[in-house]
Amino acid sequence: MRYTINDEVYQRINKKVEDGTFKKGKNCSLATYGLESNNIKDYPISERTPSVCVSLMTWGECSFSDVPEVSRTRDFFISKFTNKEVFNYITNNIEKFDRDFFKDLLESNEYATSFRKNCFAIMPLEYIDEEMCSLAILSSVEWHQSDWFYSIYERKPNALTSDLWKLGARLYARRSRNGENKFLSITPEEYQDEEYYKEMCSSNFNSGVELDDDKGNIMDSVKEEILTPKFLLELLSNNINNVVRFNDRALETEITYTESDKIVTEKIWQYVVKKHGYTIRFIKLNDERIKYFLENYDKDSPEYNYAFKDKYKKYKMKKEKEKNIKAILDARSTEKSTNQACLPIKFRSSVPEEYCKKYDSEEYLQMMYKSLGIQIIGIYTDLFYLVNMPEGWTIMNEGLWYDVKDNEGNKVIHFFSQLMVRDGDAYVRSINIPDEKKDGIKRLIKQSEQKKENN
Repeated sequence: MRYTINDEVYQRINKKVEDGTFKKGKNCSLATYGLESNNIKDYPISERTPSVCVSLMTWGECSFSDVPEVSRTRDFFISKFTNKEVFNYITNNIEKFDRDFFKDLLESNEYATSFRKNCFAIMPLEYIDEEMCSLAILSSVEWHQSDWFYSIYERKPNALTSDLWKLGARLYARRSRNGENKFLSITPEEYQDEEYYKEMCSSNFNSGVELDDDKGNIMDSVKEEILTPKFLLELLSNNINNVVRFNDRALETEITYTESDKIVTEKIWQYVVKKHGYTIRFIKLNDERIKYFLENYDKDSPEYNYAFKDKYKKYKMKKEKEKNIKAILDARSTEKSTNQACLPIKFRSSVPEEYCKKYDSEEYLQMMYKSLGIQIIGIYTDLFYLVNMPEGWTIMNEGLWYDVKDNEGNKVIHFFSQLMVRDGDAYVRSINIPDEKKDGIKRLIKQSEQKKENN
């Protein structure tokens, strides 16, 4: 199956196929299907058709030596090209396989360009030219099928044109953990222009879908003089999710544009977040970026809940980790910590309408804890706070459900905890605030808002 790719370089290559300059091969693959028996011995030579043999070989029930000569057809070899015995036969008898065979192979077998032993590793050199390479890249628009490209580079690099290198950069360039960009390192200097780097920093594909991976921080491979505001904005214009590959230098680049007859100057990350809030999931957080996001998106917005919230919590947890450990150790060493307990961080219930735009469920739960006189010492795990409860309070459980009771036996908090599994969870289901303490929440919220204004 072929997919429509919205990319200028891809379209230039594909146009040569559409206008007849290059001619694709025919799809000759044989379908595999269920058989009455998967035992090769149940099929006499006369019944071992190409399709039967392909099906049995797919299930590992047939060797190449079991395939009769009459069934070793062109379509059979195309269908089972990646079978080790078949591949070795083609390699050792390469003179039997003409140029059209390889063109049909590229059109029929999606794995022909995969693995070290791919079709270009054995193809006669006279067949490897711009047409064959173009047909290969059009049939291999998948980020993991780069083996064929490296085979051409090793055997006949002059067959690779500027457009092939550029589309190859988009599809196959990645930066490893040690900072190496293998594809860039083999690309001839004359092809490393602005369009090449734009392709390299654009999304690659899987089944026609644009992927949102960062390609190993690929933008760190781009020459500094290339990373101009114009270059960055063109990347975002093509696909705003390309921001996932922006490094900090690019994100902090200032741009100027006109909006509603006003001249606006802001950083790239501000422009992107304001334009499409979901992109915050691709951007490394810091205090400035968090503040900007919260100024533009309410806490009941889908952008907050589906793109920002979990990332924000992890950021806060990481930032406060050392402080929390110290607080926990200090609390354990004081007499005040005699009624310590662990209570959930998450609140699995709705936040009152008057508060939901400014406070998410976890922030609201913190204020409810405080209004009850529960002191939060710090984050103990991903799921729990370490707290000091009021004197005389107890926690009782029945199965996976727990009740926190005050010193008079009244149920105050009802929560769930399941930790002894891989994906354990814990959350407060309900919390009962006595009438006399409800004003405490309002007071805490007011204090919180005043604190934000002062900051």
